[in-house]
Amino acid sequence: MRYRDNSSFINALLKSRPLQHLLFWMAVTLYLVGGFKNRSETFSQSLWHSLLYLPAHLFMVYILLYFLIPYYAIRRKFVWFFALLVPVFATAALYIRFVDTTIYDLRETIADPRIFLHAVFATFNICGIAVAIKLFKYWYLEREAKQQAEKANLKSQLALLKSQIHPHFLFNTLNNLYSLTLERSNEAPSVVLQLSELLRYMLYDCDVSHVALGKEIEIIDNYIELEKIRYGKRLDISVNYTGEMGNKMIAPLLLLPFLENSFKHGASEQIEQCWINLDLNVTDDWMTMKLINSRYPSAEAKSGIGLENVKRRLDLLYKDAYLLKIIPEEEIFTVSLSLKLDINPDQ
Repeated sequence: MRYRDNSSFINALLKSRPLQHLLFWMAVTLYLVGGFKNRSETFSQSLWHSLLYLPAHLFMVYILLYFLIPYYAIRRKFVWFFALLVPVFATAALYIRFVDTTIYDLRETIADPRIFLHAVFATFNICGIAVAIKLFKYWYLEREAKQQAEKANLKSQLALLKSQIHPHFLFNTLNNLYSLTLERSNEAPSVVLQLSELLRYMLYDCDVSHVALGKEIEIIDNYIELEKIRYGKRLDISVNYTGEMGNKMIAPLLLLPFLENSFKHGASEQIEQCWINLDLNVTDDWMTMKLINSRYPSAEAKSGIGLENVKRRLDLLYKDAYLLKIIPEEEIFTVSLSLKLDINPDQ
């Protein structure tokens, strides 16, 4: 417990801005002593001279970091930036010259102009380092803000797309139930139970980024059973699942809109016999789904809002990790989807 408290204290201390600035200037002083030390000077003399020059460095750096850069350079007011930089630099140079002359006056020796030039060059070095750190910080924070905005935008888009899928699917299923109640079918209570399971899945289980592939397939089977009641014997449907699906994960409600589209724009538009063939295979971490349905020869190829939304979700969630082909032909409609699945490490 004490170790954790000490660790938290150290982390908080390292994040302290005054401490960060103090450590920076301590490092700068050591840099000046080691990099700009005169051969005739001892370490203590060089340290003393560096400390005397330090106010000029402080003046230049903080004017740049907290005034010239944020108010002029970042806002692309470069004329004003350089116009104001000149008097700031001149003030720092005059101070350095004053200190330099005073040191040699105390020694009663002639001031060496090379010492002054070294001090001015050192100021440029320090300002360059400080400005580089400041600009890197600006770039890093801007990148973080952009990434957060992109994540928030992606999340809101996905939420919108899922909210569009739910009412669309519910509308079609309720139509099925309505037809059964008009006919006073004994299958109506079973449909209500299956519908409640679908609603529970959409309301609770889908409020995550990924679900088990097996659960998504279970919901597909549930949906197919509901549609079988509606179409009866005039529907011939074949479903085939192969491969190991135990630890595979997929975005929720990603496959269901394809099947829903097969019924809505395929089977429902045919008066006579209709058929749907679904093959789903999992190999390693890739899933391949091929869905083919019959359609009326003269019917217009429609995809519906559900299919358009799922295309958008694939772009947002899987980017280059999927391949979708939709092939409308005269009497059949084919959807082929290859998708890289996520793996659940706990299974």
